[in-house]
Amino acid sequence: MTQIKLTPYIPDKEGGSEPALHNGEDELRDTYQEFLSGIDKYVEICQARLWELNKYIHDNPELAFQEHKAHNALTTFMKSQEGWEVELSAYSLETAWIATFNSGKHGPVVSFNAEMGMSKLSSTPEIKLSH
Repeated sequence: MTQIKLTPYIPDKEGGSEPALHNGEDELRDTYQEFLSGIDKYVEICQARLWELNKYIHDNPELAFQEHKAHNALTTFMKSQEGWEVELSAYSLETAWIATFNSGKHGPVVSFNAEMGMSKLSSTPEIKLSH
């Protein structure tokens, strides 16, 4: 079983790894930890289904802007998740989509962008063996 752990990183002024927080730094750090912990738990709960989706998309490659199987599989999954709103054919692109979860709380916004399609090879390389 793979475990996904999300850790915040906010570089300080000197480029170090400690969060560079000032006024309200403890509160902000706690807020980040709360959000990241929630995301981590959600991914863990969905892990088996996400692996199935990953395998399905891998086993059914589609060209860019023609990812109908991936689009349908992913949007069906997201629609089945409580609290998520799914917009199909986003940005006037048939296979683009947006899933939004509104917690009703003030705080950071998390955005995840993924490319579902593959590029078309211009030609298949020819391999010639000689002795």
